[in-house]
Amino acid sequence: MSFTLLLNIMKSEVHYMKSLSRINDRTLINRIMNLRKDPPFIIFQTILDKATWRSLQVRRFFFLFYNGVPEVRNPRGPGEVRKGMSSDVDGMAGFENKKELFSRRFSVNDHCIVAVANGKIVGYEWFTDKSYHIEERYRYKINIPADSVYAYDAYISPEYRMCGFWLKFKMAMAGMMRQLGRHRIITMIDYENSISMNTHLRFGFIPFKNILVIRVLGKNFFRENKQLHCRNRLLTHG
Repeated sequence: MSFTLLLNIMKSEVHYMKSLSRINDRTLINRIMNLRKDPPFIIFQTILDKATWRSLQVRRFFFLFYNGVPEVRNPRGPGEVRKGMSSDVDGMAGFENKKELFSRRFSVNDHCIVAVANGKIVGYEWFTDKSYHIEERYRYKINIPADSVYAYDAYISPEYRMCGFWLKFKMAMAGMMRQLGRHRIITMIDYENSISMNTHLRFGFIPFKNILVIRVLGKNFFRENKQLHCRNRLLTHG
């Protein structure tokens, strides 16, 4: 069945339910109409999630690497970044309810960089120099080469985005990489996060593989695909 046909069926159902006074919220209707603007894979994810109540999920994410230690010189913008400490957990957890998770990461010696502005924490980014990392949502094992660090779970408060903190994270990470003797960064980006993908590509990150995840009743299955020389295709989600 084509995506166009599936969308038409969903729109017909919404209009029918509205005629029966079961739906009076334009927000739901607009969300379905706007599905046409999304890439086919994201449309498929959305329809599948709704049709199966998330008992069957399909996701895709990309792995990228940056060769070398980043060279970032005094990016402009408010605030500063510094190495995160376990005492920062309360401030970091103010954005997302991850206090126990953050504490556990510190306890296993993962590294954290925090962004600070006006005396409060406004963002963070994590990375690890271990030989592998288990991705926390899908439990996918990520092998980390001895010359690399794996960067993950970055967040910047909305009012401080586009203010230079992402570059400051990379500058701070570069200093810590030199101390650790590492000279490459590996990271993972969800397929639908085109803003993050474009930011990483412009900085010089290179995609090298993508992972298709199929989750059936809580059990994950993975399919790995090598993703080489695909800069332009990723930029457009084609």
